[in-house]
Amino acid sequence: MLSPIFFFISQVNFLISISLAILGSGMNVTQNQKERIVELEKEVAELKSSLNIALEENKRGATWFQNIIDTLPNPLFIKNNNSQYTTTNDAFEGLVGVSKEGLVGKTDTDFFSAEEAEVFLRIDSEILTNGGISWNEEKLTRNGETHDLITSKVRVWDGEGNRYLLGLITDITDKESQHVELWQKKDELERERKNNETLLKEVHHRVKNNLQIISSLLSLQMTKFKEVEVHKAFENCKQRILAMANVHEILYKTSNFSNINFSTYVQTLIQNLKNSYNIDKEINFKIDVINIFLNEDIAIPLGMAINEIVINSIKHGRVEGQQLDIYLKLYVNGDTCILEIGDNGKGVGEIKPSEQITFGIELLELFCNQIDANLIQQSQAKGIHYKVSFPKKR
Repeated sequence: MLSPIFFFISQVNFLISISLAILGSGMNVTQNQKERIVELEKEVAELKSSLNIALEENKRGATWFQNIIDTLPNPLFIKNNNSQYTTTNDAFEGLVGVSKEGLVGKTDTDFFSAEEAEVFLRIDSEILTNGGISWNEEKLTRNGETHDLITSKVRVWDGEGNRYLLGLITDITDKESQHVELWQKKDELERERKNNETLLKEVHHRVKNNLQIISSLLSLQMTKFKEVEVHKAFENCKQRILAMANVHEILYKTSNFSNINFSTYVQTLIQNLKNSYNIDKEINFKIDVINIFLNEDIAIPLGMAINEIVINSIKHGRVEGQQLDIYLKLYVNGDTCILEIGDNGKGVGEIKPSEQITFGIELLELFCNQIDANLIQQSQAKGIHYKVSFPKKR
């Protein structure tokens, strides 16, 4: 904006001087010369108007630029080739305690200690001479307070080829204390998380213990009855209670209740069943579970459903002289998780009416409803087979 303005000014002064020289000389002028003078006067008027417009635009542009840099929270300054301040913003004025007008035309030696000014000016000279970008950690002492600063400086050019230095400052004096405070809050949250985790583990551990106590009480109560069917009913209740206790024992050993590795969970569940029924070699398990993580709201009901199906297969599926194979497969199909589980033993038609697992089916449906799952009993040539599907988002 400045170069056109100075060009206009030079033209105006030149034309005015010519007109005044001619008119003031007292010489006789021809008609053509008079007409030319009139034309020059018109051109002078037009140039003056253009000059006023340019000056106004330049003023608005300078104000707009100053308003922009004054909104920056970081101190900003511009120096000329002699390291003299030409422009600063409000943040810089607040940092050094000198008004913008008082800074213009001055150097760092006018405001800072000799030691500080020497460092600032040396870096200025390097950037103005060699270019590039400088990032420096600096200390500035004002009014007895020491500020830790990170100052970035870069060389810029104007339209006439003059070199300038643009600097931007970040005050990090309070950042260290903020960093310490942040770590303290992080440590506090970590302690709270561990306390909650410990509390949840303790809850699962106590639930497991209480379930085992209930199982023992049922064993004591069984001794009062002689009927075989009553003993079977008590035994089935005990087994289901112990299965729930096993689930809570697994959760007690889990480090993250919101992300339970279900593959590991299933392996542990099956191993507990093998140990409970002493069937490590009698029954062959085929487990194919993808590496998926579920929260406890899904893992527990799904684990209980698996537990119920496997126990029923162990109790009712075995055929004399034939090895029982129990399979379990969990995979994802689109937005749905699918669990396929079953055996190659007795089918539903081969199970005696007294051994029908109607109550077990009711439990399965209850567990599946808890996770919005769809339960289907599939028909095949041998064995009993189930398909459980539930939304992946769960």
